[in-house]
Amino acid sequence: MAVRAPFLFSEILQVFSAVTKTDTNHYELKHRGSTWNEKTAPIPNTHQLPALSAEQVTMRQTDSLCIISQRDETISSQPSPPSVFSAVGNTSQQQQQDQPHRDHYQDFAQSHWDTVLQRPIDYTGCLTLAAQGTLHLPEALYFPFPLAAEVTVNDLISALPPRESCEYLIIQYFTRISPFFHILHGPTFQKQFADFVKDTASCDLSWLALLFLIFSATLKTIDENDNVINSISPKSSHGPNIAAISDRYRALAMICLCKDRFLVRYRLSTLEALLVLVYTISHNEGAEQSWVILGMASNIGIALQCNAAKPDPNLSLVERERRRRCWAGILLLHTYQAILFRDVDMSSLINDYTTMPANVNDTDILENRILQPSTQPTQMSVMIFKITLFQLSARICKELSDAKPLTEGRLFALDAEVASEQQRWSSVFLVDGTPSLLDSSSYALLCGLDVYAHQLYLLLHRPFSRPANQPRYRPESRQKCITSSLALLDIYRKWTELPHFSNYRWYAYGVVGSCTLHGAVTLASCLLEQTDQEIDISAERKAFDAAVLRLNKLQERSSLYVKAYPVLRQLQSMLSPDSIPRSSEATQEFGTNFDDWIDNVQWLDPESIDWSSKYTLRKPRRKPLTPEQKNYLSAAIRVNQTGELGAVLIYAAQTPIVVNQHPELRQLMQHMYNQESGHLSTFNDLITKHRIRPTIMYPLWQVLATGLGWATAVMGKETAMACTEAVETEIGTHYNEQVQEVIKIIQGWEQEGYEAGPEILELLQTLRRIRDEELEHLDHAVDHDAKKAPLHDLLTGFVRASCRAAIHVKKMHYSDFASCGSMQCKTPDLDAAH
Repeated sequence: MAVRAPFLFSEILQVFSAVTKTDTNHYELKHRGSTWNEKTAPIPNTHQLPALSAEQVTMRQTDSLCIISQRDETISSQPSPPSVFSAVGNTSQQQQQDQPHRDHYQDFAQSHWDTVLQRPIDYTGCLTLAAQGTLHLPEALYFPFPLAAEVTVNDLISALPPRESCEYLIIQYFTRISPFFHILHGPTFQKQFADFVKDTASCDLSWLALLFLIFSATLKTIDENDNVINSISPKSSHGPNIAAISDRYRALAMICLCKDRFLVRYRLSTLEALLVLVYTISHNEGAEQSWVILGMASNIGIALQCNAAKPDPNLSLVERERRRRCWAGILLLHTYQAILFRDVDMSSLINDYTTMPANVNDTDILENRILQPSTQPTQMSVMIFKITLFQLSARICKELSDAKPLTEGRLFALDAEVASEQQRWSSVFLVDGTPSLLDSSSYALLCGLDVYAHQLYLLLHRPFSRPANQPRYRPESRQKCITSSLALLDIYRKWTELPHFSNYRWYAYGVVGSCTLHGAVTLASCLLEQTDQEIDISAERKAFDAAVLRLNKLQERSSLYVKAYPVLRQLQSMLSPDSIPRSSEATQEFGTNFDDWIDNVQWLDPESIDWSSKYTLRKPRRKPLTPEQKNYLSAAIRVNQTGELGAVLIYAAQTPIVVNQHPELRQLMQHMYNQESGHLSTFNDLITKHRIRPTIMYPLWQVLATGLGWATAVMGKETAMACTEAVETEIGTHYNEQVQEVIKIIQGWEQEGYEAGPEILELLQTLRRIRDEELEHLDHAVDHDAKKAPLHDLLTGFVRASCRAAIHVKKMHYSDFASCGSMQCKTPDLDAAH
């Protein structure tokens, strides 16, 4: 039986054309203001160009895959402010007057397309999609083939930012992004831009796509406070949305490429545009999402003979080098894929007949000759190094994916090759072994290369760093994993904190951030498996804690950090010296599951990482609280809530009097009062959450606590501080006893093979935190002359005895209610909390 070949894209376009020609004669695009003649008219300095509507940029979901053409349908838009290039305009509103006919036409077109493409699912019927990145947004359903035949070249040009903003974004691209991915020949691009400004009517649509993609990529690297944002963003009460503007420029770029029929008619600017697009997606959204588009770019590069050893003799040296740089960009982008798809052999992309671009600066390439290479780093140095790194990473990943395990001999050889590459990089980018003070980009480029080197170290040594009872275990490999993980965390610190990295800060929020997380969890794994008590790991633990804190502050920068942070916090808790010891069986099971999870994660594809699994890959076993444990925890929460109420009242009574006599203590008294108020709020929430009945003796505690605070404050600062010393001594001891009791409960579960639930672990952390803050208040009191209070020992003894008596009364009062069954029915949620 003959099998029908899949539809070619040209056939799909023919079908689409037949479907949409039904009523195109009646389709009209109208604007307020004058119409721009895109064929002949030059751009005047002050002219109002029509703004591109949102419906023109991306097809609305109600429009499906067809263009709706109605006799009475018009699209209007507001004119743009005067400039050489008009700013992004306001969203247009489309008037719909013949809805029944429209729906019938749409249903016919949709069913026709479903037949052609044989799609079982109507994606256009989905109203919402999960926010998993730019490519998952509704307007990207047709990416990279937006069907926008009604958009004219004039519409696309009018959507450009003002000329000054265009120039600024181009400068920022060549400053921030180009050093890491230098595929564009700067002087050539500058000439192309100047020609475009002089005559926009005859512009190359693929080059216009490249311009939009440069803007889109650059906007992902600049700060929201940058002045250029105000000139290109629509006015909004919620402030500018840089991500939305960047995505809009990307959509406009794809419209340009489709109008230029880039799949059947391509040129060098087409390839350059696709490579910038793939680099942006790989860095910000994951290398896996750019795989298909990279394949397009590779085939276009072959068709343009970018990898030919003997290029077209009619080409100038500049044009030859532009092609070779594009091929170098293709190979560089495959570095991501080689690490991501380790079982795919990509070494065939490197052929003997491929000629690499010259390792020179843009200004060294003349029309008829290339100047001698510089002894200093050039604009192409990173590209050249990364191509060699691609060859090495492809071989490493191929050997790691073989059915035969990697031998120690091959481990030593490949490790040595990576180290040799690092030495080459350092010899070029460092000056006498230190970063250059005159070239801030060189050290950033070196750090970028080192990220990949340490990523390869982790891939190589992880199989040999698993627990000591494994046959392939090598202590040297475990130490290498620790060293490389620490190096990744340190590089990330430099990128996010050092001032001279400010232009390249964006690089830390994409692939580098994902590699940093790989280093962090690998470091945690190695430290958790460290059984030798004589080895001091405090420095490594401190570095891990600092990295977790740093990533916490940067959660707003990336959804990846938001997903990863809870896992990192849990690992941090397990690495803490105060962590609860786990049974040997639980430790072994956790270590095995955690290591398997680390080794199976695709670290260069952040969207694929399943952080919600909590890295254990198994359903935790939980044991319900016993009635005694429920009663104890309920009583503890209730007693703590009453105690914090008393503390707040004491500070409220003391503060006005003490501050009036000693204004210098205002900040300290306010600080302690705020913390006590926070403690009270915490236990109020727990009381409500677990349905524990609060104290009915509030009036009594209010009188006693307020009276104690007022009386000690009137007697002077020293007496007030002595009161704080006594109260916090008892309260701190009380909290410490509760901490020990909760730890005992959790350890009992661990010994029986059960896990503590997240809420009881959170309760333990809360008790520890509040205990430490109460003891901090004790230290403040002693530092501010508590010991100098008259009759200090008698006063503190009386206050401490009063606190113990109050705690005892509250416990006894609670027990009376618990014994009659009242509290059992009041606290059923404590089991659920565990």
